[in-house]
Amino acid sequence: MQQHSGQHLITAVFDREFKYGTKSWWLGSESSYIDLEAKDVSQEQLDKVETICNQLVVDCTPVRVNVYEPNDPALQTDVTRATRGLPEDVSGPLRVVTIEGIESNMCCGTHVRNLSQLQSIKLLGVEKAKGKCLIHFVVGGRVLRKLSECYDREIQLNVLLNGGPASHIDLAKKLQSTVRATQRIAKKLSTELATVEAEKLNGLRDAAPRYVFLHRSDGSDSDFISTFLRMVKLPDCFFFLTNADTDGSGKGQLVLQGKADDVAKLGPEICALLDGKGNGKGTRFNAKVNKLKSLPQCEKLVRDHFPSDDGAIEK
Repeated sequence: MQQHSGQHLITAVFDREFKYGTKSWWLGSESSYIDLEAKDVSQEQLDKVETICNQLVVDCTPVRVNVYEPNDPALQTDVTRATRGLPEDVSGPLRVVTIEGIESNMCCGTHVRNLSQLQSIKLLGVEKAKGKCLIHFVVGGRVLRKLSECYDREIQLNVLLNGGPASHIDLAKKLQSTVRATQRIAKKLSTELATVEAEKLNGLRDAAPRYVFLHRSDGSDSDFISTFLRMVKLPDCFFFLTNADTDGSGKGQLVLQGKADDVAKLGPEICALLDGKGNGKGTRFNAKVNKLKSLPQCEKLVRDHFPSDDGAIEK
């Protein structure tokens, strides 16, 4: 009831102050919104509407519900806005909700008797998406609940960021900067490591292995795998590469590269053993896998595929 009456009030004030009509509205379990006929709404406009709404709450503005017959003279005077757009052939009583001095509107829903019962209104912000301008809001008890949630989150951030609320934004920005710098360094080191591993194998050109196993467990790093395969120069070698996610779930990335016949034969079988989903074309097979604990069976599959006198490198 609070949210519904609050929606009526917010809609009316936006219409009165800025001539922004409401195209639609939604009352959710946590927060609600109205979709305004506006391209954008500024913070200044939000603040003005919120202030007016809360003042009307403080002023204990009455809310009345009346039922009219279609030919009632009052419909042509006191509540003309209420019946705007009503088809001429409508018959039967019309239920009109009036917020004194603000608006009258047809509605079949339940409402407060006085705006003081709304307690307070908070406009949370503007969301623009797909041609819509949504004003999110909470009313009454939900305002206190939202405040409590924000305060609890603030306390947790004090501990995580090792600083008070006034410094949260600066500390978060500093943390983001540190993470980006660390990611750049990690990417550079991963690329360098992939290059070193590839050059080691290139040095074995005269005694090149028939297949290579290279399994990593430091996260799905596609840069390492792509750099390694780009730098290695052993066209006749079969490469079996995996990179496990760091969460210990057994999921990760699989890449096979080699002669087309070998990849076509081994790719689907290895992918099935690792409970993966992927595909291959020509000399490359890629997949996302869910069961890296089955790597030993896959390696045996590769060994059995190649003659026993062929060389191998396993890492």
